[in-house]
Amino acid sequence: MSGADGHVRKRGNAYEWRKSYVDDLGKRRTLTGTAPTMREAQAALRKAATAIASGQIANDPDRLTTGKYLDRWLVLSRANVRASTWERYQAMTNNYLKPAIGAIPLSKLRPLHIEEAFARWAEGGRLDGRPGPLAGSTRSLLHVVLTVALNRAVKLELLARNPALVTSKPRKDTAKVKALTVEQCQQVLEEARGTVYYWPLALAFNCGTRRGECLALRWRNVDLAAGAITIEESVAQLRSGAHVGPTKTRSSVRRIALPPAFAEELRGHWKARAEVMLGLGARLTGDDLVCCWLDGTMIRPKSLTQFCLTLFRRLGLKATFHTTRHSHASILLSSGANVKAVQQRLGHASARMTLDTYSHLLGNEDEQTAEIIGKALSVSFSGSKSS
Repeated sequence: MSGADGHVRKRGNAYEWRKSYVDDLGKRRTLTGTAPTMREAQAALRKAATAIASGQIANDPDRLTTGKYLDRWLVLSRANVRASTWERYQAMTNNYLKPAIGAIPLSKLRPLHIEEAFARWAEGGRLDGRPGPLAGSTRSLLHVVLTVALNRAVKLELLARNPALVTSKPRKDTAKVKALTVEQCQQVLEEARGTVYYWPLALAFNCGTRRGECLALRWRNVDLAAGAITIEESVAQLRSGAHVGPTKTRSSVRRIALPPAFAEELRGHWKARAEVMLGLGARLTGDDLVCCWLDGTMIRPKSLTQFCLTLFRRLGLKATFHTTRHSHASILLSSGANVKAVQQRLGHASARMTLDTYSHLLGNEDEQTAEIIGKALSVSFSGSKSS
């Protein structure tokens, strides 16, 4: 028997099957096997054809290049990570990793190759062609992506060990986050009032929510009676459009108490949205979005970002939408709010992360601490005698 999937022929007392294919390196290869019956040989042939089509038949490890492996890894990882994460994997792989180390055979990839690539990126290699090093955050992300990809190669038995694990991880940029004053926050909200963009801005200033979390919030996750919202979903801006999915991490799923005045504002917003939907011949339901266009459709993250950039520029502020989240945190911390409570509000993985991010915004806390200990011990010091 022969066909597009190969052929089976009788050889002595057995049946031999044979399947030819061209591997990723352009080399023609052949898989063969034997079976006691024609039916079993045909089944084995079909199984081999399926394995080749799905990429389960690997190239000779000594011939498989790092670039070809990374292409295959992207295919394998797509179903296991968030869409936005996969797009970052793809961008880092195609724009940086493959051009730098893609030609090296995977089995011959060494820590030195990786260190040399990162040394070059520390000097230049920006996609926009401008002089200067790649941002520390980009180099750090490149190291993470390469480590994840090569860990998978170890599990697939294509590598004995991961050469990226023994290389130095680049440090992220240490630029301090910026925050707006209370007066500036109020100014932004007043300027945005009356537009559909007011509500994501108001949510971020009052609750510290991320851009995607604001735009994905639905009325079923708003408890007006208790004055709280629950963050479960987020909208990511992808090249293919907006994608709604679960929040970034487990710690990002959280319940946030609303300031009383803002809870009342949301109650009024709910009534106004119900009237608008009724005018459109529909009823407002729990699945409807809190922040949306008049017809209930989603506000795209890119649209919100552009509105904020224009608004902040008009007000003379150097800020982005994410600055609203920083402002929320800095106002709370500088007012004496509990760090653990702020961490949970923001959805940070730990209180240390919150402190590391916002400690520079806390002002003269060290001086205040010195005053506290000084007052506590002043009696002892004043009552002590010199020797």
